[in-house]
Amino acid sequence: MAPRCWVELSESTLEAESVLHRFRSSLSASCGAVASFIGVVRGEEIEAIELDYYPVMCRAQLESLAERARTRWQQERVLIMHRVGLIGRGEVIVAAAAAGSHRGDSFSCCAFMMDWLKVSAPFWKREILVSGESRWVAARSSDERAAARWAETERAGEGKGEHAGGCP
Repeated sequence: MAPRCWVELSESTLEAESVLHRFRSSLSASCGAVASFIGVVRGEEIEAIELDYYPVMCRAQLESLAERARTRWQQERVLIMHRVGLIGRGEVIVAAAAAGSHRGDSFSCCAFMMDWLKVSAPFWKREILVSGESRWVAARSSDERAAARWAETERAGEGKGEHAGGCP
């Protein structure tokens, strides 16, 4: 049986379609919604991204995020898979998924995980440019605003799962 919160960090290529197929195969018959997101390295001036991390701390924070999201939106299972190391342009850098009874909760859960990852995940991100230069990357203000909306809905009592029960 697959874990309720499936978190992986890997230097290997992420085969997102295969991972999502395994994720869906682990769900109970009462799950009617699977929302997913696949992020790829992009940018014409970007040759690659290098992600460095402290493995123990990063895994613990991603597992905490996954459980918080799963519980908040009453999902049966959630998935966070993130590449580390050197990731080339066009390669998958992250996959996230949420599975539950209703699409709205699954979409929100998946969006919450991605917004949090963009601003708070403990990665050091460096872009390697086609020119051979490199630059460190910080969270963008638009990413900060996206993540802040979840704190606002939490304070307002929203985002606790639109439907009672979730999947068993």
